[in-house]
Amino acid sequence: MAGFKYARTDFLSLPGATEKNAAAGTYVKGQLLTVDATGHVAPLTAAATTTPPYVSLFDGTVAAGAQDGVRGVSGGALIPVARVNLETEYFVKLNAAVASPAVGKALSVTADGLGLSATPGSFEVTAFTGTGAVGDTITGRFTAVPKDI
Repeated sequence: MAGFKYARTDFLSLPGATEKNAAAGTYVKGQLLTVDATGHVAPLTAAATTTPPYVSLFDGTVAAGAQDGVRGVSGGALIPVARVNLETEYFVKLNAAVASPAVGKALSVTADGLGLSATPGSFEVTAFTGTGAVGDTITGRFTAVPKDI
């Protein structure tokens, strides 16, 4: 299991999917995405201590110069994404060991957007399995509102 997988939500239904114009790059289902200076969703380029705004629902590559055939927007192609919200919990693996994992501990997202590190961040642990070793599964939610540009 790579990336952030839907666990549960306080909403009455699952978080809705939408399509966003994506920057060139490779995307993985469950990968957290940011919004670049041109307004395209894009993979993270550094570890995130704040809440990334989107989760990729797309596995594949967007070619440089790709064009959205539906809306004619240049510079990317539409890919399916889900908005990150504070009511949704996710399952995710630890990419770094966390000393004394505990419910309520806040962790950060790794630079690849697919896991968690021990650095303090905006992802709050609500449950965990294991001892905090690399590969242990964490359940949690984001505690800070995602910021788009």
